Amino acid sequence: MVQIGNSDNKLRQADWARFVQRVGGIIRECATTIHFFGGPENWAAWQKVCWVFDGEESRLMNLKVRLTEARKEFLQDSAAVTVGETEFV
Repeated sequence: MVQIGNSDNKLRQADWARFVQRVGGIIRECATTIHFFGGPENWAAWQKVCWVFDGEESRLMNLKVRLTEARKEFLQDSAAVTVGETEFV
């Protein structure tokens, strides 16, 4: 899972859109299956999105490196990557 946001409002809407597109492209290249992409209502106070996907462990380091490059390019302090196995209960 990857999560990004613009809660500090550093990005104008057009820049936020480009950031989301960039991160989405990175994920599409690294993921084997994307299960979910979404965020809050477009009128919410804070902009954020999340992708839930499957991928090969061998691609994880490349994903993290590229996400770090993208967040730095778009002046973002962080992006969240969650790795783990899904447990059905």
